[in-house]
Amino acid sequence: MLYINLNDMLTMRVNESGSEQAVASHYEKINKNFSQLNDDVCRVAKSLNERLDIQRGDVVSVWSLNSYNWVKNYLKLFLLVLISF
Repeated sequence: MLYINLNDMLTMRVNESGSEQAVASHYEKINKNFSQLNDDVCRVAKSLNERLDIQRGDVVSVWSLNSYNWVKNYLKLFLLVLISF
């Protein structure tokens, strides 16, 4: 069995097919490929860490409408290794 977390899977998709569509939100008029999604996630994760000093082990809740921003926020928390199951 191979252990791969969500961050690793996103990185693999960027490396394998970064230009393929990852997210589409018709009502927000947003289309992002895997490379763009990864860039957005990394940028927001860095900002969250620097501005709010959120560290590994902190509890963070995301309450949002079903939107591109929800996807980005959810993935950034995985990038920061803040969500575990």
